[in-house]
Amino acid sequence: MLIVGTKLAIPSARSIAANFYHAARSVGGASFWINKEELMWSIKSLCDYVLIRDCDKVIPLDMFKLSN
Repeated sequence: MLIVGTKLAIPSARSIAANFYHAARSVGGASFWINKEELMWSIKSLCDYVLIRDCDKVIPLDMFKLSN
C-alpha cells in the first residue's frame, strides 16, 4: 500500500487507510508513507516504511506520462 501526500488527519480517511493496510498485510504486502510532514502518532502503526520528503520530488507526476 502506498500513502502519498496526506497526513490522514480526517478520521474517515484514516479508517480507509487502516482497512487497506490490513488487507495488504493479510497477503504479505507492505505499507509505504511519503509526505513532507511527520506522521501523526496514531498512524505510525500503519506504516512499514516512512519517507519524510516532498512527494512531488520522490515520485514526479511526469514519470507517468503515457507515450502515444
